Amino acid sequence: MLIPYNTDSPLYHLLLATVALLVVNVVVFVPLATLGAADFEQHIVPWMLSHGDGRHSLQWLLVQ
Repeated sequence: MLIPYNTDSPLYHLLLATVALLVVNVVVFVPLATLGAADFEQHIVPWMLSHGDGRHSLQWLLVQ
């Protein structure tokens, strides 16, 4: 896989949206990574996407 790490064209502006998304992700990830199991069950699980009726996540896209 080729990952471009350099370019010939100059950057004319700072990538504010990309930097902001990276900062927000780190700010959210660090506290979540330090949660214990009990806190995780209490605070995070109610917000998680649940499959319901035992469906696989791919079946949500292929609703019949």
